[in-house]
Amino acid sequence: MKSHNSRHTYKTLITIVVMVLFSACKEHKNNLPVKEEVEVAVKVDLIIKPIKKDLNNCDVNTELEKFIFTTEKKVDLSQSPHLDEYSNYIYDNAITFKDEILELMTCDNLSEDQKRLLLRLMNGLTYDEYMSFIESSYKLYKDNTMTKYNLVHNVLFNFTAHRHYPLKYYKLKKTKQVLALIKADSILMSDEVLKMRIEKTLTGEYWSEMLEFYNSPAMAYPKEDLKKMLETW
Repeated sequence: MKSHNSRHTYKTLITIVVMVLFSACKEHKNNLPVKEEVEVAVKVDLIIKPIKKDLNNCDVNTELEKFIFTTEKKVDLSQSPHLDEYSNYIYDNAITFKDEILELMTCDNLSEDQKRLLLRLMNGLTYDEYMSFIESSYKLYKDNTMTKYNLVHNVLFNFTAHRHYPLKYYKLKKTKQVLALIKADSILMSDEVLKMRIEKTLTGEYWSEMLEFYNSPAMAYPKEDLKKMLETW
């Protein structure tokens, strides 16, 4: 009997505490100014209704799409463009795939590494074609379709197969025009490292450093072979 009374008393105390807390909360809410209630409602609404981005998931139809969508999501980029025979084919026929590769940059179901691989294979373009490719890539960056990392490291300073177009042809008018486009972007130029690389490219210092590197004992290129390679690069 004593045990039953104790449990009853305990339940009664809990009920009283809950009722007091509920009453206090209700009273506080009733005393809130109308404006404050509205602001609270708006904040809660913003929390439970986040902005959603519509994903652009691309289909797999063309040979290029089949190639890149069947490539592992985590591509070993140190091996490109020599992953397989087809990747070399893309490199050798880059102008054929240029527009399609730019379109694939909009695909949300492609990993960043897969996109980087495609961009690096574009070093098979000729100089004029590649300058145009940089401009198109910059437009994608401005549209928030291409990341800054891909624009800088896999387009602007894409050294796949030892191609160094902006560096080697820094004196040409088209190179200066393309780099001026990048220099005019205040957000990109807030990156001090990128700013320095652009300046060193325009003065030819970057290309001189690259030549010094390739002529170093560490590379061990025979002079005649290096001369021929530099002509094709």
